[in-house]
Amino acid sequence: MGNKPWLKFDIMTPLRVSLHKRSLPSQAKITRKRQRSLSLLLIFVLSLFLTIITPHSFDIMTPLRVSLHKQSLPTQAKITRKRQRSLSLLLLLLLSLFLTIITPFNLSASSASLRFKSILQTAQTLNEQGRQQLEQGDAEAALNTWKQAEAEYQKAKDENGVIGSQLNQTQALQALGRYRLAEQLLEQLRKTIETQSDSELKATVYRSLGDVLRVNGDLKQSEAILEESLKLALSLNATPAVIATQLSLGNTAFAQFKRAQSVNDPQRAEVESKKAVNFYRSAIAQATSPQIKLQAQLNLLNLLIETKQRVEAEKIWPEVRQAVSELSPSLLAIASKINLSRSLLKLNPINEAIPSLLSRAFAQAKTLANRRLEAYAIGYLGQFYEFNQQPQQGINLTETALKLAQCNQFFDIAYQWQWQLGRLYNNTGNRMAAIASYTEAVKTLEYLRKNLVILNPEGQFSFRDEVEPIYRQLVDLLLQSEPSQENLQQAIKQIDALQLAEIENFLGCDLSKLVVINKVPDPKAAIIYPIVLDQRLAVILQLPEKVLEYHEIAIDKNQVHNAIAELKEYLNAPNRRDEVIQKAQIFYQWIFKPIEPTISSRKDIETLVFVLDGDLRNIPMTILHDGQKYLFEKYPTAVAPQLEIFAPKPLEKSLKLFIGGVGQPQTIEGIFYERIRYFDQELNQIKTQASASETLVNENFTLANIQQQLESENFSAIHIKTHGVFSSEPDGTFIVAYNQLVKGKDLANIIQSNRQSESQTIELLVLSACYTAQGDNRAILGLAGIAVRAGARSTISTLWEARDAANTELMAKFYQELSKPNMTRAKALQLSQKSLFEQYKAPNVWAPYVLVGNWL
Repeated sequence: MGNKPWLKFDIMTPLRVSLHKRSLPSQAKITRKRQRSLSLLLIFVLSLFLTIITPHSFDIMTPLRVSLHKQSLPTQAKITRKRQRSLSLLLLLLLSLFLTIITPFNLSASSASLRFKSILQTAQTLNEQGRQQLEQGDAEAALNTWKQAEAEYQKAKDENGVIGSQLNQTQALQALGRYRLAEQLLEQLRKTIETQSDSELKATVYRSLGDVLRVNGDLKQSEAILEESLKLALSLNATPAVIATQLSLGNTAFAQFKRAQSVNDPQRAEVESKKAVNFYRSAIAQATSPQIKLQAQLNLLNLLIETKQRVEAEKIWPEVRQAVSELSPSLLAIASKINLSRSLLKLNPINEAIPSLLSRAFAQAKTLANRRLEAYAIGYLGQFYEFNQQPQQGINLTETALKLAQCNQFFDIAYQWQWQLGRLYNNTGNRMAAIASYTEAVKTLEYLRKNLVILNPEGQFSFRDEVEPIYRQLVDLLLQSEPSQENLQQAIKQIDALQLAEIENFLGCDLSKLVVINKVPDPKAAIIYPIVLDQRLAVILQLPEKVLEYHEIAIDKNQVHNAIAELKEYLNAPNRRDEVIQKAQIFYQWIFKPIEPTISSRKDIETLVFVLDGDLRNIPMTILHDGQKYLFEKYPTAVAPQLEIFAPKPLEKSLKLFIGGVGQPQTIEGIFYERIRYFDQELNQIKTQASASETLVNENFTLANIQQQLESENFSAIHIKTHGVFSSEPDGTFIVAYNQLVKGKDLANIIQSNRQSESQTIELLVLSACYTAQGDNRAILGLAGIAVRAGARSTISTLWEARDAANTELMAKFYQELSKPNMTRAKALQLSQKSLFEQYKAPNVWAPYVLVGNWL
């Protein structure tokens, strides 16, 4: 089972109140400024008074002294006394006026200060309340509470308090599965805080964004922003922030390792695993927080098991268990016990520590009323009994876990226990109950795919481990013991659904509108399903208006995979024609020979359409050899996932062609792309065969120019000649434009967005000089993914790098044949390959071409 985000411990603990206890912000400062201003006003008034009264006093007193000696001027003394009384009254008036002015300000300042303190206390209380709600598993309540806290901090004009509350909201959003919303909020926070001076809060925002980017599958960007966070934390000498960021970088490297594994890139997998180990060990060595140390230890243990370092894993798990046992009952303690148990189930499934850990986790989760953790704990306990050949106990516990998950609508948990029930029932020999449980698991997965907000996008990296096996094991059950027509139909349905799920997983979006075709829409086509199962290779033949035909060969799947790898190696090399024919005969015997009599007897069958499974997509079916001829010499072929977008429909009119590409040498992102010698020749020949726009080539072939030209006319076909690679990794699928790499999804989005109406379709997308990534067993997904996202009915490209001169000949011939009346795309490609075959017998020259989608 893959890693769940809450079990990976990569979610930041909600920010506590202490982070927001700042000195009184702006309102208090304003109050103090008013007080200082009024004090200055008082001093000024008194100074003014003294300035006015002092000269008069001297003028009055001098005459009085004279009058006393001289016994004269009595009237003058009276006048002086009157003046003194008047000035005294003036002083009293001024003081009264001053007190009248200042008293409301003092009262107002005191009241404002009290209100401000009350607002801060309310905000801090709400923050703590949200933290407790999240710990108790009520993420929705925590989100609402933190929104209230944010509003209170805004009233107090406490910017850091607002940022902290928003950071906390992102944790609740992730707990609710709203990862994209969390990313959007964190991006806004990043822009807000970028202009501020460096601080631990800034480093925390960066780290949180890096964590969410990882979960959303943007691993390169996650690594980049986490490195920024680490650099910032180091510059501040903020040790706790440094350690937390090292843990996050370890988690991102772990995810990079899983992705490299999924695309069969062992070198990159090794590099990323070593990076993850180093980050985890560094965090463990420096950690001052027992919580952070435990998180790093748990993730390191999981990584060591994933990388088959069992001896090292055996050394450290007892220490991890000790640390887990010392935790007081809490959400962290429960999740830690479950996480450790899952690792031990993979390391040593009979370890006696497992049931003890899970039983205590279940009891603590029940005490805290955390139903989600209850469902996980009791479900993994059922898995322990499954692995220890005690199926009935496993069934009882798994049913309890499933009921908990379903009652609380934890669908991302429910499908796992439905799958587990299917395995347990199968182990007891109850095949019908097993099929029923597997079928329910598939239905739950389909619900999750249509409601992607519930599903953690990080599940992309565990598709091979957690999703694909469910479909395959269900198909295996359906095809046992001379399958009925109903079971054969169900098996086809599940294989079609698996292919749709794979493309959805590649694109990271919901394709539920792309309905699966249930009937053969072309009366002249035979649909062939070769299916690789654990112990056999099954073949289902679907003909128009006929019952399904089923054949199987007992063979281990590893033997099939090895044969595919050997054939592909020979296909990529020149001068290996004899080895290719030898290996191609084996696949002819496995796949085509059992159904050949039926197809040969039907003179109306013109095209063979393969719905290829797994690694079989990496070899062209045209190469199959009966000992005398290749299959393409007898029939046109196509590869077509049975989706409505690829439903066969004849071309109604001549194509309006967009032509572009880059033929000159370039170095982009440190990689050299050599000159395409026959670049101009190919594009010029195509323009003579089809109605085409002005070519957009070399320095003019940029993303902006492509978009502008696509907007200018209604194109029904697109021909691009440039270097490019298809991969099962979305970031590894791209074409080379001028001085830039254009991701496959970006190209497809431009093509799709410039369709001026739903009825306007791209009938044909040709990617000349592109090829699938070496070693990637699922690279054809990149080609199918581009076709689906672009809305192209059919796509032509190559499974390995084609020879330049031969490729130009084939493309010119293809458009020449396609322009003839009643010509299908599959037939035009077959005739073009035959033309090459007459000149170049080597399969590596004529065989790489594949038509995906509509073959008519």
